[in-house]
Amino acid sequence: MDGYAFSFATVQGNSLFVVGNIPAGKERATPVSAGEAVRIMTGAPIPRGCDTVVPIENVETIGDTIRLVGDARPGSHIRTRGEDIRAGQRAIAANSLLRPQEIGMLASLGKTSVRVYRRPMVGVLATGDELLAIGSSPAPGRPSTATATASPHRWRRPAGSGPAGNRQGRGGTDLRPDP
Repeated sequence: MDGYAFSFATVQGNSLFVVGNIPAGKERATPVSAGEAVRIMTGAPIPRGCDTVVPIENVETIGDTIRLVGDARPGSHIRTRGEDIRAGQRAIAANSLLRPQEIGMLASLGKTSVRVYRRPMVGVLATGDELLAIGSSPAPGRPSTATATASPHRWRRPAGSGPAGNRQGRGGTDLRPDP
């Protein structure tokens, strides 16, 4: 978040003296003192001495001073290391569908590749001399092909993606057959 970083407890009269600028990816070597603020860009680490960030839109600039004009609370817009996921915590469960949010999580963890597999494609083909065509008169021992052909919308879809295949057993996967 582009804004101003400072120590909330040291704000006097809603004004702070701006002592520097921290671009994205850079660090400030010296701590920010009481009553001071630094302009900070998205991606820059919070400097020592600061516990709050206010967005640029919530300040009024007067020379080297800013005046807080929006709502500011201690700890606002501060994100801590490990906030998304803790050490040892499972980031993404096995057999999960990788959507943009999972790919983003993997990237944030420094993963450049992961082992994946494609869901199998499933189709139904009814064959056999004993099968009767749809619309034929029923006969003993001669099943109809209606079951296989009644739902062509299910053909050539990933396993588990259709109404008849939404099984969620054995650890949440829909790719393993029952024993």
